[in-house]
Amino acid sequence: MMQASFLLQVLKVLIVTMAYVALGASITWSSPAVSSIEKDNSTLVGTEIVLTAAEKDMTGYNMTLQ
Repeated sequence: MMQASFLLQVLKVLIVTMAYVALGASITWSSPAVSSIEKDNSTLVGTEIVLTAAEKDMTGYNMTLQ
């Protein structure tokens, strides 16, 4: 009984931790991504990412909708 209670507590902590990590990554992603694309817009495979001003503006907006 004691082990089941402990495992349930550990599972709850892991779920909350992963939720905070996912939330923090998705909310703060757009700001550094847009500034990084402005400096160096190439990907790992060498293709370029070109965004218009409107697309840069919508990057943060689209991330908050998810």
